[in-house]
Amino acid sequence: STAETAKEIKTLLQELRKSSNQRQRLLKRNKSSASFAATLSKETEREDALRLDKLRRIFTRLVGSGELSLSGESSNSGEVASNASSKWKSWLLQQHDVFISHLVDGVVLGRTTALRCFCGVIASTPVPVTGIAYGDDRRDKKKVMLSERLLGRLLEALVKSRGCFENSFSQDYSNVEVDETNVENERIADE
Repeated sequence: STAETAKEIKTLLQELRKSSNQRQRLLKRNKSSASFAATLSKETEREDALRLDKLRRIFTRLVGSGELSLSGESSNSGEVASNASSKWKSWLLQQHDVFISHLVDGVVLGRTTALRCFCGVIASTPVPVTGIAYGDDRRDKKKVMLSERLLGRLLEALVKSRGCFENSFSQDYSNVEVDETNVENERIADE
């Protein structure tokens, strides 16, 4: 039901906010005992990752049911939305923005769990494309694309992270540079 969904979203976002505030206070207080703070941070990071994933699934379900539209268009094509319905959709959008802000903060801090969750959000919340004809395929198919707004927020977060993810990407694909060098050497040898 709507009330249960609202309560669950509110609770999860409050827990994320508390966890973030607690982590910041702990790090300020215990700069000397960084290992204790790191251990606690790992535990809370795991819990936060579960909360973020649960929120992602809730918002994905709401987008799929049409209760939440990230494109800014009403899903009630032509109908006048009731006051309660428009308030609900407005509240959902606000909560989704808070959720995205938590993901952005996590990406800026270099948390891979936040990056993975953010990519899942982008993949699971497409926005409709309107006013573009695609060749001969003009049937009544709904065309969708990735959200430009969400992609922009992710890009901003990655830029602010100042290379936190650079090492993990370069470790996973360390052989790519060697392969490129071998291809270039083979090309030169063929000439």
